[in-house]
Amino acid sequence: MSAGEWLPSVVTREMLKVYQDSGMIPRRGCRAPSPGEEQPAPQEGERVLLLSHIDRGFSLPPHPFLLDFLAFTGSQLHHIVPNTITLLASFFTLCEGFIGIEPHWHLFRSIYTIRPQKVKKSGEDGSMEVNHLCGGLFIARKQGTQYFPSSLPDSVRNWQNSWFYCKVDEGTRTLPPYSDVRLTDSQGWNPRLTNAEKETVLPLIREIVRLKKNGLDAMDLIAAYVTRRIQPLQARTRGMWTYTGLIDEMRYNNSEMTTEEFEHRMKVITSVTCAVQMSGRVHPLDHRHPPTLVCSE
Repeated sequence: MSAGEWLPSVVTREMLKVYQDSGMIPRRGCRAPSPGEEQPAPQEGERVLLLSHIDRGFSLPPHPFLLDFLAFTGSQLHHIVPNTITLLASFFTLCEGFIGIEPHWHLFRSIYTIRPQKVKKSGEDGSMEVNHLCGGLFIARKQGTQYFPSSLPDSVRNWQNSWFYCKVDEGTRTLPPYSDVRLTDSQGWNPRLTNAEKETVLPLIREIVRLKKNGLDAMDLIAAYVTRRIQPLQARTRGMWTYTGLIDEMRYNNSEMTTEEFEHRMKVITSVTCAVQMSGRVHPLDHRHPPTLVCSE
């Protein structure tokens, strides 16, 4: 099996029920692939989801920023590597949970570059490079950027075998219909920020520097959304800075997270098995501790 291709799904009905019982995927409309399916073939109204992405912060319905990102890059969910899902979820958590703003496109562009991931293919004309079908897009921190160094593993093994189907409400804005077409055009993914756009980002960068000096790090961003049971890449009616506690509707369920569950989830996402903490030195914003930064869009 070539790198970046679909693998036969290992997802079962029993596995989906665990995620449904937790609240991370819808109770209705989800189904495991049929025996013998080697790659996705969704029915009308279905989309292809991946448990690897659910584990890292994606749930239906999709966040508008994520849908804008998919439209901007011409990508689909399976084009995005799992670590990039984690980085996006962490960025959303930084914006909403620590700065107190909606995910900010210009800030994102000032921090990250969007890159294609390619593999060599042999053909009649010799070998050529094509984008991975699965995982043909990833984001990387720009050199010299005042941001948090990644603490993620280099790659996630066999994530292409975690796919399943889920019905969506096509009467609302949602994921695009599944396509097995590879990403081909990465031109235009990284336009330069204008001077005006840079000006809007400066106070946000200063706030990130302040948060870093106070002890906030990349693991804290992941821990914040994991412990709060919030899927950052899921659409919400309110920002994380208004979080009210265990009964908050932003949570996918209202049970308090145990240390054992937290450590398991952090290991799945980061591969770190020790020294992970449910709460860092910088506490996330909530309804009792609202944002103080004032900035323009």
